[in-house]
Amino acid sequence: FKISRSVIVVGVINHIEIWDAEAWYNYLKQNEKDYEAKAEKLPVQ
Repeated sequence: FKISRSVIVVGVINHIEIWDAEAWYNYLKQNEKDYEAKAEKLPVQ
């Protein structure tokens, strides 16, 4: 896994992750439907 000069810093509960920007956007694109399905199950207040 290679990190370029363009990075994304993501906070995850009790730690941070540093992602290569291109890898992060690819990850989001590949998992978009899963996130949408999980979001629909969250209770709305």
